[in-house]
Amino acid sequence: MGFMQKAENLKYVGVRYGMLSYKTDANDTHPNVVKRSVTDDNGNVTGANHYVEFTGFEGYVTRMAVKEVEFNNKMLKFFEIDLEDGDDRIRLQLKWAHPMCRYTLAKIPNIDFSQKLEIIAGKDKRDYNTMYVRQNGQLVDMYYTRETPHDKPSWEPLKNKKGEIVQWDMSAEDEYYEKMIQEYNGKLPSVPTQIENTIEMKPEVKAEPAKTPVIEAEFDDFGDDDLPF
Repeated sequence: MGFMQKAENLKYVGVRYGMLSYKTDANDTHPNVVKRSVTDDNGNVTGANHYVEFTGFEGYVTRMAVKEVEFNNKMLKFFEIDLEDGDDRIRLQLKWAHPMCRYTLAKIPNIDFSQKLEIIAGKDKRDYNTMYVRQNGQLVDMYYTRETPHDKPSWEPLKNKKGEIVQWDMSAEDEYYEKMIQEYNGKLPSVPTQIENTIEMKPEVKAEPAKTPVIEAEFDDFGDDDLPF
């Protein structure tokens, strides 16, 4: 089967419980199916979801986009990355305002899109979900950092009458990143039509600590089931 004939196998993937995962049903016979309880705000179990969980995925980036969807009467904004390899195609969806997404956006100019990209899920020191990006066995460093922002606009402080910073305006950075995604998406190279199957279940992979500076900001971690897919 040719590579372009496999688009129907697209899986919508998120980062949950330190793993990459996609929702499935109780009848799925995949060996990596996990059943997880769903709780309300008071910690009461209200049901259960089934996921196929895996540590890493390696493939060619074939699409990047910004998408807004309505979920639970709220508009949510995501950065979407499609990766394909052999029989498998995933659409990774990252919450736009989450540090995991911002770190990934900051790495884009350092990615060689003519080669495969590997994403690995894990947990950070605070036991929050995190994600690492590797290419050729090496972590991809951030191009945009606090010390070297290049031409990316900075967050603007919003102050109250006392002169205290109460919020940060990220709109200029948002606009910059959205334009960057459009430009890179339009220049993605064509992918070979025949590629070996590479969706990898790799429990032995240990996520490595980031080598680049971390931008300190107040964001909540992903909830157990806080994604509309």
